[in-house]
Amino acid sequence: MNEVTKACKGCLTTKALSEFYKHSKSKDGKASRCIECKRKYYKTYYSENTERVLKRQEYSKQYKKAHPEKVRVWSKRYNTANAEKIAEYHKQYRKDNAEKLKEQNRQWRLDNPERVRENRRLWAKNNPEKVQERNRQYYQENIEKLSDCHKQYQKDNVEKIRERRQRYYQKNIKKITEYRNQYRKDNADALGGCGQ
Repeated sequence: MNEVTKACKGCLTTKALSEFYKHSKSKDGKASRCIECKRKYYKTYYSENTERVLKRQEYSKQYKKAHPEKVRVWSKRYNTANAEKIAEYHKQYRKDNAEKLKEQNRQWRLDNPERVRENRRLWAKNNPEKVQERNRQYYQENIEKLSDCHKQYQKDNVEKIRERRQRYYQKNIKKITEYRNQYRKDNADALGGCGQ
């Protein structure tokens, strides 16, 4: 299947429609210039009109501060009407700034360990099936490594393990005795009549 293309009025190159921003008033629903040309244009405009752009940004900031309710209503209306356009913009931004966002996320996690732990705890609580599947997959992929770690832990913590077992035994002696008696009863034949 042939992909639909369009000629950019900026660089005069024929490109796929996916390389153009959406434009509702255009016949084909796409802007006349490709994304790359648009970016070059905005970059040039900013460098040539920095003071004007900064003034506009400052005015916008002050307006938002003075009229928060108006801004909230307008933002909600705009976001609802342009949900698809906004989603596409964010998708493209994440694609174009993958490394930058990765570094920002890494830094945020380092600066906010408590919130990271809390977010993980909440996610695990709300997604038990996913957690179980992820753990199962990790175990299958790392069975030798986990086995080695387990053996090493047992070797390094003999006394600790012994104490833990003794505490468990003392705390659950009734339960263990009942289990043993039931096991002997159920497996009397295999044990040679010892369970009777």
